[in-house]
Amino acid sequence: MSRPVQLYPYAVSQGLILRLGEFDDPILGKPVDVVDLSRGRSDEEDGDAGRTYGASAEGVNWSKLAFRITVEVPERELSEVLPPTSDVAQDTKLNVLITCPATKFRHGVQLRMTSRGLWTGHATIQRADLATAVLLQPQLIRTTSIPSEEELPYAKKAGTLIGFGVPVTLLLEPQRKSLQSTVAVLWEDFGNSDNPWRRERIEDVYHLEPFSEPRLYLNSRYSQLREIMESTAKQGPEAALRDMAAALIAQPVLLQLATAAVAGMELDEDSGSVTMPVGWRKDLLDSLLPRLYPEEADDDLRARRAVAEARDPDGVLNFASRLGSAIQETTASYRTIESAIRAYESMRAQEELIDA
Repeated sequence: MSRPVQLYPYAVSQGLILRLGEFDDPILGKPVDVVDLSRGRSDEEDGDAGRTYGASAEGVNWSKLAFRITVEVPERELSEVLPPTSDVAQDTKLNVLITCPATKFRHGVQLRMTSRGLWTGHATIQRADLATAVLLQPQLIRTTSIPSEEELPYAKKAGTLIGFGVPVTLLLEPQRKSLQSTVAVLWEDFGNSDNPWRRERIEDVYHLEPFSEPRLYLNSRYSQLREIMESTAKQGPEAALRDMAAALIAQPVLLQLATAAVAGMELDEDSGSVTMPVGWRKDLLDSLLPRLYPEEADDDLRARRAVAEARDPDGVLNFASRLGSAIQETTASYRTIESAIRAYESMRAQEELIDA
C-alpha cells in the first residue's frame, strides 16, 4: 500500500495489518457467525477504508463477543522503524485500540508476539457498551530507550509510537442501503432545466426531489465538480477533495431525507403504536433510529420517541441535536476528515522537503 510522507522526526510505519477471527459468545459458549466482508480483497485494495467484518447477520444475537486479534508487521516495516541490532520482543509492544465513536467507548488490548513480525491476543466486548460499529487500530510502541546523542532515523524514547495500521471495522448492525443506492444521482445544467425551480436557481450546487423515487440533481454548470466527484483516486489530495465535496452534499441531503422520512411516521394516539412509512423512508429510518436513540431497547420504542420529539416544540430541539450526530455517523464523517488531514500533512511534508 502506498503511503503519504509523515511529519515525524523518526521513521514510523503505517503497514501494520490487523485481522480478526475465532468469534464466540462466552456467555452461551457458542461460536458467533461473523462475516469477513472484505474477503477476496487484498490489503492494498482495502486502502484507507481498511477491512470490514459483519457481526450482524440475521439470527445472530449476542450480548458479549470474544474474538482473536492477529497483527502482522512485515519485515520491511520492522527494518524501517528499528535499528538492525534490535530485539523486537524486548524493544516493542503491540497494542490494539478498540473504540466505538458513537458511544465514546475506548479499550486497549496488548497482544503477545508469537514470532518475529506476528502478534496475537484476544479481546471481549459487550453489546451494551456499543452502538453500530467498533473500530480496531493496531499500534506498535517502542518500550526501550536508545542512550545516544547521535542523530538517528529511529525513535529513541520509550513509549514512542513507531507504527500503526488502517483501522478495521466490526459492524454490529446490518448494513443499510447507502445514499447512492437510495437516491438516483443525475447531472443537469440548471440553467437549461425543464424544472422551473432549478432553472431559476442556476448557482445552486444540487437539488433534491425526495419523492417516491428520490432524485438528486447535481449542477453540471460546475464541470470541475463533476470531474472531482467522478475521480477514482484511492488516497492523496485528489481523493480527499472528492470525499470532502461528497460529504458537503451528502450531509444536507440526508437531513432533508430524514425530515421527510420522520414526517411519514403516523402515531396512533389511542394505542401509542407507530405506523412506519414504506420504501426508502423506512430503509432510512431503520438506519437512523438506532443511531438517534441507542439507549432504547427496541425499534418500537425508538419510533415512538422519534414521533413524540419531532412533534413537540421542546422535544424537536433534542431530536435535531441528535440527528446531526446520527448523520455524521452514517456518512462516516470522521474518516473523511482523517483522510483530508493525512493528505494535508503529506502536502506539507513535501513542501518542506522542497524548501529544505
